[in-house]
Amino acid sequence: MKQLLTLIVFCFCSMTIYGQSANDECNGAILLPDVTDYCSDVGEFTFSSSTISSQAAASCWGGSVGEDVWFAFRGVRPGVSIRFVGSTDIFTGGDFTAIQKSIALYSGDCGNLVELDCGNAIGAASNNVLTINAEVNVGEIYFIRISSRERMGETFQLCITSFDVVPDPISDCEPGVLLCDKTPFIVPFLETGGLVRNEITSDGQPCEMREDGYSEDQSGWYKWICKDAGSLTFTLTPLNPVDDLDFWVYELPNGVDDCSGKLPLLCMASGAIENAPTSDWIRCHGPTGLRSGETDDHENAGCDAGDNNFIRPLQMEAGKAYALVILNFSRSRAGFAVTFGGTGTFVGPDIDFIIDPELDNQCDIDDVTFINNSTSGIGNITGFEWNFGNGADMATSDLEGPHDITYESFGTKNIVLRITTDAGCSKTEIRSIFIEPCCDPANTLAIQVDRQGDPNCPETPSGFFEISGAGGSPDYQFSADGVDFNPITNFNQLEPGTYSAFVQDIKGCRDSVEVVINPAPPFEVDAGSPQNLQLGCESALNATINGNPPFTFQWDSIQGMSCLDCLDPDILPPGTTTYTIRAESGAGCTSIDSVLINVEIVRPFFIPSAFSPNNDGINDFFTGFGGKQVTEIQRMAVFDRWGNMLFLKENFPAGVETEGWDGAFNADGMDTGVYTFFFEVLYVDNVVVLYEGDVTLFR
Repeated sequence: MKQLLTLIVFCFCSMTIYGQSANDECNGAILLPDVTDYCSDVGEFTFSSSTISSQAAASCWGGSVGEDVWFAFRGVRPGVSIRFVGSTDIFTGGDFTAIQKSIALYSGDCGNLVELDCGNAIGAASNNVLTINAEVNVGEIYFIRISSRERMGETFQLCITSFDVVPDPISDCEPGVLLCDKTPFIVPFLETGGLVRNEITSDGQPCEMREDGYSEDQSGWYKWICKDAGSLTFTLTPLNPVDDLDFWVYELPNGVDDCSGKLPLLCMASGAIENAPTSDWIRCHGPTGLRSGETDDHENAGCDAGDNNFIRPLQMEAGKAYALVILNFSRSRAGFAVTFGGTGTFVGPDIDFIIDPELDNQCDIDDVTFINNSTSGIGNITGFEWNFGNGADMATSDLEGPHDITYESFGTKNIVLRITTDAGCSKTEIRSIFIEPCCDPANTLAIQVDRQGDPNCPETPSGFFEISGAGGSPDYQFSADGVDFNPITNFNQLEPGTYSAFVQDIKGCRDSVEVVINPAPPFEVDAGSPQNLQLGCESALNATINGNPPFTFQWDSIQGMSCLDCLDPDILPPGTTTYTIRAESGAGCTSIDSVLINVEIVRPFFIPSAFSPNNDGINDFFTGFGGKQVTEIQRMAVFDRWGNMLFLKENFPAGVETEGWDGAFNADGMDTGVYTFFFEVLYVDNVVVLYEGDVTLFR
């Protein structure tokens, strides 16, 4: 990803800016943190300065590849939902908007990628939100590729939610989907209203509804039996952030398999109407659910005062059956993510398995036995889905076992067991073990540095190196600290210094090499030293540039500078002023520096107390005198003692005697006496000062 480092420092300090894309190719993908429930900051990621990578277009992109950026993550649950959010009508993930946006998910490594899923949206209808969903192996690295064409704006938000896989949504209460525990899950799509579309009736319904009920269009029904009495909370988050989700909670008095006579308990029907204020959309759209601290048991259609899209928790009773129906009222077909809370529990299997032995197992040598120890809880166990993790000699199995597994690679192995029952229930358990290295001391593993580069610009972390491995036992993983290993080979945005780069193969063999990143050549502009001047005084700046040509530079335009493209312009500051110069090197480095010129406000203006207009060439005129601080006399007026105006003149220079009063009125010389005057004087800093007083005329 290309990032722009921005820093502004006045007077003595300078700034360097340089942008380089770190995740413009798969090998430089940004490795995301724990993606259990991950969302980047709004606008955290950007397409700025991205280019078209060398990877061919994903299958659903229609052969078209725009400028793209890459990310990587490690799977933490069997399912994953990836959401790209740009600028939407109501919620925003950044300033990104484009006619076409695309996203793809890959497994494997950057030299041998396998596409798992892709999505492509064209036109404004997608509202700059795009979601894909896939099943992944826990612990493995996956790559996300996001592409855009003809975009406006650069920044976006990336969200990833990991979940256990549950059956696809069923749009009728019978049979519905049976939930066995409170593990979070995601429903990618809601596509139908089912065979019976009037299951939500107004009888006993707390929400205000039409007499003919609420017709289902895009819905999903979920049911469960309470095991331990207590509260139930949940949050439903639409995959399309602007969607309006509605839901109803029922008790099923005839049991979990019979929806007749269902009793409505809670309902959420709020949602802003078309052309409603944005504040209503924020309150009544987006995440919804049951939340602690809420007291109302329903919110009606529309967005009434006080509605916030959440209602009170459900108080469950042990042994009772309940149902939840969720509808996408916006009809976008997009699904939702659900997370559960509260003290109550659901009836379901108790999933467990034994690992023997659990510790001190070496790859290629020791067998590890996995023994199912689960109980059904409801119904009978009818299905087993084992995944023994990366490097297992038998990757998966649908048999109960026991299973004896040998691993060809060392490291953490994530063991996943999913069981299903004939009651329609499924549940997943994940446990981890560590397999010790089995590296042959005579291994041939070697690391090599394929490319490296020093920063182009000072104080900008733009150094990089790219490494690869040879010999040993592929697949390789790489690290710049000897702790965190992953298949990403490019290390970007590095400060100058010495780095220890490592390669590690699947047997735990390692090799390392030192990589030296040298400092960038100097490039810095210095605007010169601060100065103290009096108002109206001229001076000159004296900037210097430390760096190798070619380079360009220019001062920010300010009144009173003799030139903008020279290092030593003459200046007449209109007041205390900061002058800023910007320089750019041939390598694209930018340096900015500023200098403060402090101006002391001095306003000298002399007005004579007497004059003698007798044509002797001495004091024949009355006017005001000022230095370079004075721009002009905007107005001068003289009055007799009765208030009659004898002289008025505007916009003339100070200090020019013949511009002043000659002691006459209508060509008649005035008598000796005292006369009143006032001056409006404009100074170079655009300040106008009024002077008034008396002057004596002598004949």
